[in-house]
Amino acid sequence: MWLSPTKAVKMYNVSKPTLYADMKDGSLSYKMNDRKKRKINVAELDRLYDKRDSEEGASSSKTVKENSSLTETNVSKRKLEQKLEQAHAKIAESQEREITALKNQIENQKEQIELLNKNLNKALDVTALLEDKREGQGAKEVERDTKLEILENQISRLTAKSERQAAIDKKRIQELEKENAKSWFQKLIGG
Repeated sequence: MWLSPTKAVKMYNVSKPTLYADMKDGSLSYKMNDRKKRKINVAELDRLYDKRDSEEGASSSKTVKENSSLTETNVSKRKLEQKLEQAHAKIAESQEREITALKNQIENQKEQIELLNKNLNKALDVTALLEDKREGQGAKEVERDTKLEILENQISRLTAKSERQAAIDKKRIQELEKENAKSWFQKLIGG
């Protein structure tokens, strides 16, 4: 059996705005007759709504109150959807700021690595000059070479640490960019 939307509102506990919204979003299916009028299957109406207790078309203060609360539910649903969209926008902004900060941090670490390499090269140049002038001083040369080796080890550890941190930061940026690329619906369901 098929009913018009007007008849459905009279027979079931549903407001007209709610009925049309459910048809629009696809939760209530309908068909169009030859005169381009919507017709709803009774089985679909039974699935979604309760039947009214009162006579068909009779209006009571109870049904009017229920209809207004159903409309309020739609309004609150829309407000929640707007709040959800705003929250997703704030999350996206936050992720963009974090990505920018991580990229800046990577650049700073690259600059530190370059500076450390320059300092190491200067130290090696100074050492080479000193070796030329002090070739006969064996014990001091060994001590100097040991200190230089320690310095080189420290610089290589710092360089490796900076490179590891840069790799971690780069991976975090990629994860954030992937997360940013997801639709708000995928984020909502955790997919």
